[in-house]
Parts: sequence; structure tokens; C-alpha cells
Amino acid sequence: MIGDCNNYVVGGISELYLTEYDETYVPIYSSNNVIQRLEWVTRDWYEIKLNTAVATYGQEMTTKVQNGIYYDEKVEIRIPRADNQKWRDLVDILTKKYIIVFRDNNGTYFIAGYRFGMDVRSYQLADNQYVISFLGMHANNLPTFIESTYVLSNIIVCPTPSPTPSISVTPSPTPSISISSTPSISVTPSISVSISSTPSISVTPSITPSISVSPSISLTPSPSTVYSAAQINVVNDASDGYQIDTVYIGSSGFTPSPDFPYQPADNGGGTSPAGPGTYTVTVGLTGTGTGYNLTIIDSHTIIQCENVTSAGSYVFTNVYLSSMATCYIILSDGACI
Repeated sequence: MIGDCNNYVVGGISELYLTEYDETYVPIYSSNNVIQRLEWVTRDWYEIKLNTAVATYGQEMTTKVQNGIYYDEKVEIRIPRADNQKWRDLVDILTKKYIIVFRDNNGTYFIAGYRFGMDVRSYQLADNQYVISFLGMHANNLPTFIESTYVLSNIIVCPTPSPTPSISVTPSPTPSISISSTPSISVTPSISVSISSTPSISVTPSITPSISVSPSISLTPSPSTVYSAAQINVVNDASDGYQIDTVYIGSSGFTPSPDFPYQPADNGGGTSPAGPGTYTVTVGLTGTGTGYNLTIIDSHTIIQCENVTSAGSYVFTNVYLSSMATCYIILSDGACI
């Protein structure tokens, strides 16, 4: 059952924005569970105008990995069946993985999908409404806040996705045309322009204008801070049995100081060979024995743990690395808790 978040998301969702997810985005926190801004955002934000639609947010507790509990967060958009065109437009557009920012009816802004993205999991007809469901994984049982100053200055100044652009015309000796993504038509004095899925143009009186085209919105990301690669510390705290031979960040080998292999009681560190982002980390062990565990604590302090039962490669997915916090890889005695 979807968890009740009404104590935080007050009275439903009044505004909803989204951008295509990219694992290189870096959330900067102003306090616990509050994001001040997102760095390295290179894609446009779009608003889904709700109008007759209703959007809701909820969470469901699920165990995702060995180290503990994760939560599925879900955003639903319900569109009345009579508004069939809006439904078809969204189905055509929403084909990627997204980060979603929304405002509740109390004026508070929240963000969902900023770590792993949110997938469009279903399009269905239920209770005489079209339902679009976004689903993503979250490590907290509370929705994450995002500061309104960032939303107002970086997100709300954004286009609304539409399958057909609109044209705004102000005739002059050299008329100009500006293109945006929000369907609207303005004509002065006697030129009428209509654009739909089957474009048609009527002009009265007959003139041959010269036309210059310029997008009405231009978004050029300009991060205020550039974050370098993460610091990674590797510790072999096992009493005996295994040594750490290799660590790979994605497909890139990690070289600490001092270099591998690390026998019991050895430790060292270095800079990640890859920039900020979410990676698969593979740790290679040699040795024998049982009763050991291999733990990774990433730059978001998310813990993943694998019980070590034999030599080989141990793979950890969705490990977030950035210079905000050191990532730790620890081999130690005992089983995962």
C-alpha cells in the first residue's frame, strides 16, 4: 500500500516539473533531507500543466538490497477520460527516466528521483481516468525537500513540452517570429497564424515579409561550483583469510596509495578515476574462508554489504561518488547485519 505522506505533501500537488535524469547530476544539500540545488544539470526542465488533471505522491516500503530497506516513491497523474488529447500528448513525450519536482498546495517544493531517476511504469485507464505512474527508488521514508529559491530561479523559467510549437507574430516592415513550447498565438494587426498537428497558414493582406527565427527560451547551465572526483579509502580490517587485489569504478581501475594488494591490516586511498556520478563498483578478493563481509559506504552515506564466502569479484551497483564525502570500501570480520 502506498504510504500516507499527507503530513508533508499537503493537500495534493499543484505544480509538477520534470527533467530527463542523468547520473552525473550532483545534489547539494543545505541541511538534512533538504536539497539546496542541483549541479551539472544540462537538460531543460518542463512543466506538466495539470489543469483538469490530478497528481499525487506516495511511498511504499520495499527491501531492495542486503544492507537494508529502501522505499519506492510514486508520482501519479490522473487525467479525466474526456481530456483524451492531453493523455495522448503525454504518452508520446514521456518515454525517458526523469527527475520530478513538485509543489504541494501549501507552497512547499519537493524533489523525487534525483538519485536513480523515475521510470514511467504504467499507462492505464482506471475509474474513467487515464493514469500515468512514475516509480523510483528512495533511501528515506520521507519526501525530500528542495529549496524554493532554486526552483523559482532555475526550474519554473522553463518550457512546457508540446508535440507542436507555437508561433507569436508581431507584424512590422520586417516581421519577426519567436518559437516557444507553450501553445499560444498572438496576432497584430491583420496576420493570422494557426499551427496544429496539420499546420495551416492564412495571410491577409498579402505581403512578403523577411523572417528571423529565435527561440524565446535559452537555458545554458552554469554551475556555481565544480566538484572534483571523489576520495576513496580502502581498508582491509579482516583478521586473516582474504586480501583486496583490485577495485574498479565502472570499467576504470582504481589505484590507491600504497598500491594493491592489501593484506589484513593494510589500508590506503586515492582519487576516483571517474568524475562525480553513480557507478558500479567491483572489488576483487583472493583468499579462503567464511565469516567475512565487504562493505561500501558511498558519498551519500548509503551502505551496501556483501557476505564474503569465497575469492572472486564482488559487485556493488548504484554507488554514488563525489567530492562532498569520502567513499569507504571495508573488508572486515563477521557477517552483514
